[in-house]
Amino acid sequence: MSSGGKSETVDVTDDAPAVREFTRELADALVQVAVGAIVGVYLHGSAVLGDWTAPASDVDVLVVVEDGVSSIVAERLAKALRPDRECPGAGLELSVVEAGAASAPTAPWPFVLHAATTHKDRRIVWGTSGPGDADLILHYAVARDHGWTAYGPEPHLVVGAIPQGVVASQLARELRWAVEHAGASYAILNACRALRYREERTLCSKTDGGNWARARGFQPALVQAALDDRRLGVSSPITEAVAEWVLAVAAELS
Repeated sequence: MSSGGKSETVDVTDDAPAVREFTRELADALVQVAVGAIVGVYLHGSAVLGDWTAPASDVDVLVVVEDGVSSIVAERLAKALRPDRECPGAGLELSVVEAGAASAPTAPWPFVLHAATTHKDRRIVWGTSGPGDADLILHYAVARDHGWTAYGPEPHLVVGAIPQGVVASQLARELRWAVEHAGASYAILNACRALRYREERTLCSKTDGGNWARARGFQPALVQAALDDRRLGVSSPITEAVAEWVLAVAAELS
């Protein structure tokens, strides 16, 4: 892909119906086992930001339940999220949170349970086992502004706004994590979307962030290589130059 030509972006167009249908069917199943307890079920993540690809992307879902949900209902929800459920893409990443936590999101970011059915990560994590999960910051932010409703009211009526400084700090934390644990494309493109958030206060996909940064001349060689890797579905190791730039972006956001 030439840096001077028309940009090639990966989008969810062809797979969107399958992802939405899966999410709708999952929502129906959860509503059936937790009668009266489900407030809303929302698709978020790359599937709503226009960067979802079947080989690599998770289906990210936020489930909001009534406050004080019983342990019996929580167990039923966990059982319904069985790991053998067929899911488009790389698997399901789902969080269940109570309505009060969603409507006024704040630290320590409590949750009822997290469920993962990806090929590399099949587990249920209960919210009672730890202080909370800061990953919910970006889940909430994307769901509120871009989420697709499988059940319940529109997401902005259920999920409260998060201060921009909190979102920026979480983006910085994710960049530091990426330098230690992820590949170059993931780290670079997340740095690009973080820069766009800093400039425009909008959360976008990795590919859109990369195209935005490339158009503005941010680290053109690194960004182009990251976009190429994402388009080809490959993962290059993080080099010293990549780590230095990504950590510099994180420092600017903190």
